[in-house]
Amino acid sequence: MKQAGLGAFLLAALVLTSCGHECVAGTLGCVCSDSDACGPALACSSDGLCVANETAGGPVVELLATNVLVLRPFGIVTFTANVLHPDDDAVTGGWLTTLDDRSYRRFERTSVSSFMVTLSWADIHAIEAIEFRNDTLRMFKAQFFDAFGRIGSRTITLGLTCDGLSACNGTCVDLSSDYANCGMCRFGCSTSCVAGHCS
Repeated sequence: MKQAGLGAFLLAALVLTSCGHECVAGTLGCVCSDSDACGPALACSSDGLCVANETAGGPVVELLATNVLVLRPFGIVTFTANVLHPDDDAVTGGWLTTLDDRSYRRFERTSVSSFMVTLSWADIHAIEAIEFRNDTLRMFKAQFFDAFGRIGSRTITLGLTCDGLSACNGTCVDLSSDYANCGMCRFGCSTSCVAGHCS
């Protein structure tokens, strides 16, 4: 299932102004061609809509951390965030996303300023395919918002490893001997694969 981006979620949850066919330029939720069309307080999203921009007075992601530095297949990673706001209870929620705002999962609040979310290797692959020849780094973005649509964000890097093997379509494989991924992902052999070549 295609995951809705954070921008679409924010618009569904936080739109403060109802936009009709005659949309006033610079209004939250209205169509735009570039950020200049949205005014100084809003930004033009990749979907071509005016969304809340990161502004003073909004959430501040003071800390974003993971319980592991490197994730392996069948492993679990927990992201924890500490989010500050001038009004302690004004942060209404947050999402963990890719850098281009594809949503993994919503953060759960564990205290007034603390949030957490847990992902598996499979959860990550479902949103952004895990495929590499050697170990790789994956960046994640935590975005939090308040009742006024103001956003605060922070990024973090997580290592992904197959412990010496490669990853094709989220599965660890040996490119030197895997007949379905011989030498590279999805290069199949009708017989066998030896040293990365069909034989």
